[in-house]
Amino acid sequence: MKKLSPTIFAAILTLLPNSALAALTGVGWSNSLEMLIDKIINIITALAGVVLVIFLIWGGITYITAAGNEEQSGKGKKIVFDAIIGIVIVGAAFALAKYVMGILNLGGPGLAE
Repeated sequence: MKKLSPTIFAAILTLLPNSALAALTGVGWSNSLEMLIDKIINIITALAGVVLVIFLIWGGITYITAAGNEEQSGKGKKIVFDAIIGIVIVGAAFALAKYVMGILNLGGPGLAE
């Protein structure tokens, strides 16, 4: 596998959401367990989303540059398909985590009023 170029690494760091970076540096950090759990869920979801979008772009580029090569074309399609499935799974896991937090009265939008 090829090494990650500095340009791609810089792009990844640029794409990270500001809220995730602020949470990592402790800006506005609360000492409550609920806020800690919420921030951890948000950070993990944001990082997973960034990685999956990068895979989606990588798969698209692989597919486009296949130039008729069936093996490369299939590889690109598989990467795109897997990235889309990953995005759906991460989104569902995020929604489920927020729902459970709401049911447990930890700040999510669950059944608690």
